[in-house]
Amino acid sequence: MAVLNPANVYNAILDASPTIAVSKTIPKNTYFESLNGSKFIKSATGAITFQGVGIVGDPRHQIFSGFANGEVTFTGATPTRRPEWWGAKGDGVTDDLAAFVQMEASIPAGGATQNSGHIVLTSGHTYYLSDSFNINNAVFIEGHGGDHWANRATLKFPVNKVGIIIHHSNTATGVNVGNNALWTKLHNFALDGSAAASSTSLPSATTHTVTINGLNVLRTAGPNFGVDGSNWSGNTITVNGYVYQILTVVDANNITLIKPRVLARGNYGSTYVSKEDNGTYAQWRQEWVGQIININGQALTIASVAADGSYLITTTPYLGPVDHRPFATQFNATAGGVDVATDIITATSASSFDTGWQVVFAAGTAGLPAPLVATSDVSPTYYYYIRLTDTTFKLATTYANATNATPIAIDLTTVGDGAVKTLQSTAWTGTSELQGIANTAGVAARPNIFHGIDQRATAEIKGMKIWNFTGDGINADSSKVPGTAFATPNNNVSRYARNSFYYNHGNGIHQKGTNSNQSLIENNDASNNRGAGYYDNSFLGNNYLSNHTSFNSFAGSFFTGAVNYSTLLGEYHESGQPSSYFSQGVTVIGGNYGSGIDPLSQHASFNNSFGRGALSSLYVPDTLSAKFGAFMARGDHSIFGFGAAEEPSNLGSGGDVNNVKVFQYQVSYGGDVAVPVGWYNLFAGGAYVNQSKTVLAFSGELAADGNGKLAFPSGFRTAYTDPTISRVIKGTITIDPASIAATT
Repeated sequence: MAVLNPANVYNAILDASPTIAVSKTIPKNTYFESLNGSKFIKSATGAITFQGVGIVGDPRHQIFSGFANGEVTFTGATPTRRPEWWGAKGDGVTDDLAAFVQMEASIPAGGATQNSGHIVLTSGHTYYLSDSFNINNAVFIEGHGGDHWANRATLKFPVNKVGIIIHHSNTATGVNVGNNALWTKLHNFALDGSAAASSTSLPSATTHTVTINGLNVLRTAGPNFGVDGSNWSGNTITVNGYVYQILTVVDANNITLIKPRVLARGNYGSTYVSKEDNGTYAQWRQEWVGQIININGQALTIASVAADGSYLITTTPYLGPVDHRPFATQFNATAGGVDVATDIITATSASSFDTGWQVVFAAGTAGLPAPLVATSDVSPTYYYYIRLTDTTFKLATTYANATNATPIAIDLTTVGDGAVKTLQSTAWTGTSELQGIANTAGVAARPNIFHGIDQRATAEIKGMKIWNFTGDGINADSSKVPGTAFATPNNNVSRYARNSFYYNHGNGIHQKGTNSNQSLIENNDASNNRGAGYYDNSFLGNNYLSNHTSFNSFAGSFFTGAVNYSTLLGEYHESGQPSSYFSQGVTVIGGNYGSGIDPLSQHASFNNSFGRGALSSLYVPDTLSAKFGAFMARGDHSIFGFGAAEEPSNLGSGGDVNNVKVFQYQVSYGGDVAVPVGWYNLFAGGAYVNQSKTVLAFSGELAADGNGKLAFPSGFRTAYTDPTISRVIKGTITIDPASIAATT
């Protein structure tokens, strides 16, 4: 390793591959340039911390070999950082997930310092990731070079996987870990979810109210599940915080579920419940202490949760006065011998264990060390075990005798009383999984579809192509994270610009929840998705500028919510897709809605494609006609219209002056107060301009062009009090084109 310019700044040429056996800190005035594929190789307890730039020259090969996550960190500013430094191939075949995880772990916890989270993906490379890529610290990831689709860097995922998850401080585990990915930037690369393209409509991911009986779910409120099982099968649904995989969509109101792996294997009669040991789901939470769970019909209270979240301990279930042995199928111990080392039992023959086991000894069994001596056949002392693998299980109780602090060795083949030594399996039908939500009515459930980006923290997403995911392109859902207790995302004030969302089975972008507001969605294209191009049921709403949609199966845009003050400016929604829908708080300015807008939409539109002028479509049915100040205007008539009579197409009425109407509904003060006289309706007539003759017309009939009238056919009534004579003066003035008459 040659060192150049050893004055105040050290530029080191890495021309060999040194072994790092201890922890090393590289000061900020030292830089390495790697040549000829040279790299740092870990051995023993090796680790490297770069306080400065660290690596220069933008190498495209592996630099760190053999290091675990977090053993290479950069605390200073790094102009570029590439997944190739950790061994990524980018060939579309090799699994590069480990390299991406190590690369992300090199970012300092608690958020990136200045530029320290800058990652560059090589143009034209396809990085295959076998599982979701979790971003836990603020990072700037961008594709190298131009943004042409043919040369764009791509992250490719297997079908039915979330692509990228952007975490807030507590959305990974439910515990605030002090770091988060707020203000992450994703620019100029593609995400490919590998799902087959389809035009079949997928109801948007939302909340349903369901009745659950075992693994059968009946919808009682919320959108239909949809009848095409390919939309939902293989995805998951969260019920009361537990994640189930969807097996079948029976019909629009019924689905069946697969037994949830998040629910633990537990032994009936045991106080010990371990989480499923597959590393996939969140651990048991301390906040669950005191809650009631159900294990095969036995209601148990959670007494404590292990500090590491690996298991929980319940109150002891009541087994009754008779022998309720939970394991019945017997195996002769001589055929499947076991050894006990500490509290782990391992099979010594080809036999493997089933889902839950215990060792049972008859009363008076000889050869067993205390406290493993049973006292009665009717009420034996049971020692319960939790299955770890197909060949190991773990003691679920604590030794009651201090003399047994050393490991207990038991060879069941040598127990001396001649009785059959049994290793017994479950006695009931099915498995002993924790069924905490079975037989529950009126619970909230939501599908957890596999999205391109599962956004849980504020981010800027720009120049991305996100396609072929079985969920949404971007799911900015700020409601509770599925499977993670007590975690609430915050996506407020995000930005989405120049992205493309194609052939996703959900929506292009889905904004949802209390903290998915005031974001800017601009110049995006959402086409050929099964859901809507843009689905917004956020709390306060977002701003949409110059976006495009086409050929989406659910709608171009679908905006709902009791508040949702979203604004859309200059949107272009092509025909060939269902009409868009906007709730009453939404404002639509300009744009071209070739697919139309649902006639029941309640938004305010200005100069939209189907009626020029200002159009408010706050629809008030007849039953609400007493509502003060309520105006109704649809495509066939507007509130006000101004234009030239010889150019009726310019009229806000849609070309027909008969349709220029002002509606003032009857004023009602409620209670016993009478409705006052003098309320009025002006139907035919209106205010319009003729280039040759100006007309202001208020008439009971239409005034012909050029024949202006100021007409009150029923007269003009007035009433006032004359103080000089202390009486009420009433009168009527009648005005028509021929005469003026006054009567006192």
